[in-house]
Amino acid sequence: MTVHAAAVERQLGRPVMPRFFAVFSLGTVAVAAVGVLMTAQRVPVSIHAAVVAAVIVGRSA
Repeated sequence: MTVHAAAVERQLGRPVMPRFFAVFSLGTVAVAAVGVLMTAQRVPVSIHAAVVAAVIVGRSA
């Protein structure tokens, strides 16, 4: 992520690195919150893992 952000900064000619890290941090908190909710709802780990895998495959397609 840092290398990509540095390349974007070079292209834009202005700093954007803090935004990259801020969005990364927000994403981490959001995904952790989803995990907490799934745990609170007693969603089985196998379903949780299947949902995560489907999201990853969907994003990379």
